[in-house]
Amino acid sequence: MHVYLSQHLLDLAARDIVSCPDGVQRLREVSGERDPEVTGLMRSLYHEVTSNLQASSLYLQGVGQALAVHLARRYGDGSEPSKRMNALPAYKLHKAIATLQTGMGSAFSLDRLASEAGMSVSHFSRLFKKATGRSPSQYFIHLRMETARELLLESDLSILNVALEVGYASPSYFAQLFRRHTGITPREYRHRS
Repeated sequence: MHVYLSQHLLDLAARDIVSCPDGVQRLREVSGERDPEVTGLMRSLYHEVTSNLQASSLYLQGVGQALAVHLARRYGDGSEPSKRMNALPAYKLHKAIATLQTGMGSAFSLDRLASEAGMSVSHFSRLFKKATGRSPSQYFIHLRMETARELLLESDLSILNVALEVGYASPSYFAQLFRRHTGITPREYRHRS
């Protein structure tokens, strides 16, 4: 389920609860974060849309406002807007991340990402790192490792199949990267959790 909140709604939340006088709210990147409050609000949205013949727009707006306030409180980055001005624009960042997510089983291609963003490779890489704190290749590995963690916890796939699912043909290389990312092996991660 995808929910899109307008920048205007986030700015209103920032003005209301975060003492952000200009109302410009930026959110930290928190891919893979599990948040029970967001989960509950998303369930409310899903239930309203799927369980009623005519979903109430007032109800949906209220839940959207609650979600914006929670996100501003918990995930606001607290930085000055000017600090992020030279980062990759949000729509290009989201498109690049979506491309990385859908291509998780494929080889990483910086050329493709830069081309889709309409930028040179070096310019795209610099702005992507400024926006996320990671280079595009580091971010891709991060996404793969987060997906692997989910699969290890939530599926019965063997470790070999988890490695294949996230794009690694070599289980030993996958285990090495996983250990570097989490501090433990995939097997230890599965048994600890």
